Amino acid sequence: MDCALFTDSTAIFIGGKRTEIGPSKEVLWYQQRNQILRNLDCAASYAQEKGLQHYFLIGIVDKDLMERDPIRQKECEALMSPDVIYRGFPHLNDGELKEITRHYAGVTTWEDIIERFALGSKILPSLD
Repeated sequence: MDCALFTDSTAIFIGGKRTEIGPSKEVLWYQQRNQILRNLDCAASYAQEKGLQHYFLIGIVDKDLMERDPIRQKECEALMSPDVIYRGFPHLNDGELKEITRHYAGVTTWEDIIERFALGSKILPSLD
């Protein structure tokens, strides 16, 4: 998790990537559990512990690198595939799987955030 935003009713967890191909795919103790699923599980646990009504997980990636690199695109598209979800949450039943995955808000890009909030193109360091 790179950033977390909290209100009285909501937790928003954000995982940002710039130069990495994608989220880490595994942990030593369970190789089928990628970073997004781990973070989503943490967000769900946090929301439950704090009694929050809502929680979300958002990923942020570099748009230019995504557009130029089919491997990055594939990694991003596979993050929440049914097979990945099923293997990554062996402790959840079908109803719990459906519930937790609806809290994944998807992936956006640094460039789209910069544009939306008029932050200026020089806010991010160059990747060169």
